[in-house]
Amino acid sequence: MTDEDWPPLLSELGADTRHPEGLFLPETYHFPKGTSDRALLTQAYEHMQAALGEEWPIRDVTSPVKTPYEALVLAS
Repeated sequence: MTDEDWPPLLSELGADTRHPEGLFLPETYHFPKGTSDRALLTQAYEHMQAALGEEWPIRDVTSPVKTPYEALVLAS
């Protein structure tokens, strides 16, 4: 993907940022031959959102981190 491809994809995914860093769960993915890059990125994005959905509610509320995206930035 090129730099120009990211904003439309992130918009399609519903991401609130224009930068892809940290938005995709780093994992080993199994997919059939011919799977598009967008399909794989969508899967990785959805997995990251699911992980955040599980972890964000149980975070230490005294943390200065205000959003799940801030937590991703800090983690990376």
